[in-house]
Amino acid sequence: MKFLLKTLVAPFLLLAAVSCAESESDTTFEERQEEAFDLWMAKYHPDIPKLESGLYMEWISRNPSHRRLNEGYWMELNYTGYTIAGDIYASRSAAVADQLGHFSYLTHYAGEYSQYTATFSESDYTALTKYPIAQIEALALMHEGDSVRLYIPPKLGYIYGFSGDVGYVPTVSTVSMIAGHPAILELGLRKVVPDPIVHDYEQTHLFARDSLGILSPADSTAYGLYMKKLVEVPEGDSITKDSTVSVYYIGRFIDGFVFDTNIDSVAKAHNIYLEQVEIDEGSTQHYDAISYTPYNNSDRFPSQGVSDMLIHMLRGERAIGVMNSSLGYGISGNTDTNRDGYLQVPPYTPLIYEIYVEPKETDKE
Repeated sequence: MKFLLKTLVAPFLLLAAVSCAESESDTTFEERQEEAFDLWMAKYHPDIPKLESGLYMEWISRNPSHRRLNEGYWMELNYTGYTIAGDIYASRSAAVADQLGHFSYLTHYAGEYSQYTATFSESDYTALTKYPIAQIEALALMHEGDSVRLYIPPKLGYIYGFSGDVGYVPTVSTVSMIAGHPAILELGLRKVVPDPIVHDYEQTHLFARDSLGILSPADSTAYGLYMKKLVEVPEGDSITKDSTVSVYYIGRFIDGFVFDTNIDSVAKAHNIYLEQVEIDEGSTQHYDAISYTPYNNSDRFPSQGVSDMLIHMLRGERAIGVMNSSLGYGISGNTDTNRDGYLQVPPYTPLIYEIYVEPKETDKE
């Protein structure tokens, strides 16, 4: 944060002086903006090199990795963005969210997983409210593991502005980036993924091998699903596609983050317990067993993967399974807007579910 101490001066007061000095010239407003930004950089950050485009780029760390981005590759990014006055407008960091008083245990603070494109047009509103134009240029120069600090002139910033409530990033502040303003962006390229489908399956298989002890893909319950029973009940009744069962569950990401559960003790242990949350019009979440029929579509968990687990279980059993995205939320992912926090299941994301199926009442007795 030390570098921000010099940025607390409102630099574009300089713009007025430049504009007055050149009021009789033929320079455009955009040219005067760029000159003002150059003057500010020369005064406060004179050692940062300027690229031909007008972007100033400082290397924080460099990795000798040979892996670089190509068109269509996927990437995992960490970033924290600042206004020119030093206010944070976006971040993937839990520490930053905590510092600003916006931390939520319901939010998964992790790298943004998205597809890389080397170009997009000014008409692409979605992309240009998510990324500054300068980010494309910087990523083209980076290797996996690199991190940089970008000083972005107005012409390379957010054409349409940036608002933290658009659902693209975990909300860490109420600050918005105004269109046409300069910005400072710390950007880290954590991972380069040439093929997200292959990466998805690799993560699933590695978790199955290292955490569940399932050593061969041939041992998967279904293609892309590995399951291990934690409690077996040989005398339990079988579960079919027509069965209606009562289910308790815990949903996790590969890194262990618990994103959903209907078990109150688990929710409290992970600081995500909610008294009541409206999940549909007229219905609320309670920490009770969910009545569910396999393959009947559920907005509480992915129907395909959880259903595949259930039909391989008996009533009264408990199991854990890891599934790739083809059995989860697929290539589109899922955004939960019904909770007091931000949660997005990114595209091509494996999921882990631990499930307990209640026995029949007669078995309980």
